[in-house]
Amino acid sequence: QLSNQGKFCSVCELTKIISLIHPSSKNQYREVNHSNIPSADSIRNNVHLISSVFCVGNQEDVSEFILMLFSHCISCFPLHFSASSTMSLYPTIIDQIFTIKLLSCGQYPSCLYMFQNQEIINMLLIEIDNLNELNDALAHFVHREAIHDFKCSNCDQSVKIDKRITIDELSPILIV
Repeated sequence: QLSNQGKFCSVCELTKIISLIHPSSKNQYREVNHSNIPSADSIRNNVHLISSVFCVGNQEDVSEFILMLFSHCISCFPLHFSASSTMSLYPTIIDQIFTIKLLSCGQYPSCLYMFQNQEIINMLLIEIDNLNELNDALAHFVHREAIHDFKCSNCDQSVKIDKRITIDELSPILIV
């Protein structure tokens, strides 16, 4: 709807790009011309509408851009469904495709209280410095971490704990 009104819609633009990369089976043969070559020009030209932080020509943080693009897509979704639609907007297609669930757990040594927290994210930021392979980076990410002066939510004491993050649910799509 936004595109039909001459306004920028990140969902419409991403749909166009994906449709050009993966044409429907009915339209396998395409004559190559300038209008059917996949391009992110429209997204680049409207990056200021996605986020006021980003400027064309400036190197910015890729992970922050992807999160802003996801957020903009989610803001466009309500306009793609009629008010009478019974289709739920939550979880969105972005959530369905890119959701990662992390589980953070540990045990307080003083009172033996175990904590477990789930965090839902759309992007897994993994340290890669001095690591040769993706497997090494993932192993480093989930490695136990000693945290000093951690306040127990059960007994209110400051203690040292071993905390571990595990990947509870991984997205079906991984962007490296």
